[in-house]
Amino acid sequence: MIVEITPRAAAQIKSGSLWIFANEFLTKMSALTPGAWVNFESKGKFVGFGYVNPHSLIAGRICSLTAGSTVATEAALANAP
Repeated sequence: MIVEITPRAAAQIKSGSLWIFANEFLTKMSALTPGAWVNFESKGKFVGFGYVNPHSLIAGRICSLTAGSTVATEAALANAP
């Protein structure tokens, strides 16, 4: 799923932030499932890969800045020697 975020949130991520606050989501929160893995985009451009919790003030968490990331690829990288 793709979650659209504000340009301000995208700039903060590019500066090193890993969190996205609920008020920075442009995608309707009611469309999101807690714990869902998503691609975050701003103005149609990939920003990061992570998960969401629409019931929290910090509603998004970036886990990777690599386009095409998946839970499987991130887990494999984390467990690599």
